[in-house]
Amino acid sequence: MTIDHVDLARVDLNLLVALDALLAERSVTRAAARIGLGQSAMSSTLARLRRLFDDELLTRSPEGMRPTPRALALAEPLRTALRQVQALVRREEAFDPATVARQFTISLPDSTEVLLGPRLLAYLRAEAPGVRLLLRGFDRATMLDDLDTDRIDL
Repeated sequence: MTIDHVDLARVDLNLLVALDALLAERSVTRAAARIGLGQSAMSSTLARLRRLFDDELLTRSPEGMRPTPRALALAEPLRTALRQVQALVRREEAFDPATVARQFTISLPDSTEVLLGPRLLAYLRAEAPGVRLLLRGFDRATMLDDLDTDRIDL
């Protein structure tokens, strides 16, 4: 497939970043906070996205914003495309646990936390002193969504 550079140049790729946040958060306010915009700017962005895709994308419901079938169909290809763009522009460096400074969020049952927590923390203190763990309770109902939206790492 040939790239239509003129047509693609008309698309603000930041709109796609915003759409990903909107689909993950299903809230204009939370999506705005996630990518560092004000709520009114995100509302304007959603209006632009609706024109771009000729679809409502997200509609109000009693539970919050509900994605349309078109939005649901866009979610995974969009996330894949954004990951590819991110990999293209990011210069990945080799992971060195001894020098990395990062926080990982892990969701696990309380019993597992009691069994593994102390040994894991001791290991990290010795091998990766800059790594911090945020341990969260395990919720089977939200686990996949939490992973997809990067609220948890593991």
